[in-house]
Amino acid sequence: MHGGGIEAGTSELCLAIAGYHPATLEPATETRGPVHDYWMFEGQRSADNRELHVTARHCDDHVALSMAASSLNVLSLHGCTAAQAGAPAGRPGAVVVGGRSTAFQRRLTEELTKAGFRTVDGAKLPDLNGDHVSNLCDRTVLGEGGTAGTHHGTARQHVRRQHPPGPPQEYERHVLGLRQRLPRSRRAP
Repeated sequence: MHGGGIEAGTSELCLAIAGYHPATLEPATETRGPVHDYWMFEGQRSADNRELHVTARHCDDHVALSMAASSLNVLSLHGCTAAQAGAPAGRPGAVVVGGRSTAFQRRLTEELTKAGFRTVDGAKLPDLNGDHVSNLCDRTVLGEGGTAGTHHGTARQHVRRQHPPGPPQEYERHVLGLRQRLPRSRRAP
């Protein structure tokens, strides 16, 4: 949901997961598969972008709300600190998986685990769970969706390493782990 200077690295992850190359915005050939609709709230200021942060349950952007309301499933990406994710300082690369759709959460967790990532159950972290009825990801046709919270440092590392010669193996695994789930999540669980 937040990108640019608000939650560093999430714009690039969003674009890549949606099937677009983060640098060119062209459909990415290396990710194979369909492209997906996306919406981002990006901070483009030279400083103080954090002031723009709006929680997902307080998002009132009409485009975001109409996209969510006309979708069966929404995956909302967020940044978080290693401490918020309950990750050890030496290995901060955890992904917090939440949302109201337990089926979507389970499938996201399976794909991320297969891709080699440590996942954290968002239900154990109420501030990051994304399971409130007014949360943007849960305002779908089905009234539920999923969230993936990635540690800021991990997302920034992915982005820094992405240019050139291409995405590092860990970044690619992260993107593909989430992309693998999207086509299979278009129908009701």
